[in-house]
Amino acid sequence: LDSIAQLHVLPLTVAGTALCLDGTAPAVYVSHTGPNWIVYLGQDSLYWCLDEEDCLARSHTPQGSSKWLPDKLELHGILSNSAEVNPDFHTWSKAVIHACDGSGFLGYRAAPFHVNNQALYSRGYHVIWRVLDWLRRRYGDSMQPHESQFLFVGQGSSGIALMLAARDIIDQFPYNRVKFAVEGSVLIDKEAVLIDRLQAMISTHHVTRNPRLKDCFEEFPEGQRQKNSWRCLLLSNLLSDRIDDEGTKEPAFFFSGSNYDRWLAINVYAVACPLIDCRSDEESYAKYDRLRNALIDAINPIDKKSKRDSIWMCSCWSRVTWCTINY
Repeated sequence: LDSIAQLHVLPLTVAGTALCLDGTAPAVYVSHTGPNWIVYLGQDSLYWCLDEEDCLARSHTPQGSSKWLPDKLELHGILSNSAEVNPDFHTWSKAVIHACDGSGFLGYRAAPFHVNNQALYSRGYHVIWRVLDWLRRRYGDSMQPHESQFLFVGQGSSGIALMLAARDIIDQFPYNRVKFAVEGSVLIDKEAVLIDRLQAMISTHHVTRNPRLKDCFEEFPEGQRQKNSWRCLLLSNLLSDRIDDEGTKEPAFFFSGSNYDRWLAINVYAVACPLIDCRSDEESYAKYDRLRNALIDAINPIDKKSKRDSIWMCSCWSRVTWCTINY
């Protein structure tokens, strides 16, 4: 099988208000090869647009629009249709939902905002549901909730959005036929640089309007909610509300990442060299040690919150190990 997925841009009449930053309709790449599905939330890392001017610039790129996307997408890693590359999932159908809201599917603004007379939209969380609805209508014969198996995958901030969406997803799909995998989506709470970025992203994209974050947000005193809103995206909160009264609807997650995450090393700790090249640099090596300890502390809730979750952390200077998406 060719590892190629075909572009589908949703009609605006179907998209409704679930739009990319520039107001174009959301898009999904599909390789339809069988009854089981991998649904991948497009790679967005943690490169959010952090203010309205930044989002305006993003709206003129493929990361903020569906205008310039190629008709076909080559699939790699866990998305590959090659039995040699991907022995476990090569026969599964693949759907790659394009990330185009500047916040990795976390955007929840109720109305457009205007910058230099251009209307911009931050509706990424709604894009997930509109595309899933479209997929189920388009491929209903081979996307049967009680017959198919589903693996939902997210990386970076897309993984955070997936953790938020998990309970709603298993309300639509039988929980015992759905699994979730996230990579590089663990946020640390010890570095002011990352906290500042989180707060700016949350404020710009109105992330705390998401009903799944309402309880967390309202736990803080009214005068401290905005300052502490970033804490709602930590694992300790994202994994806290996943079991119903009977304990039967707990999503099972597989977590993957690196103890020396490249994005965090560069953007939070200002270390640009790979770990193996930094051993002679005492200051850089100390920063890597801080990063590793912070990540270990951050992933502790995984073991404490669920017996169904599993985790694999490597010591590579990277975290993109499953697939690479290049438009």
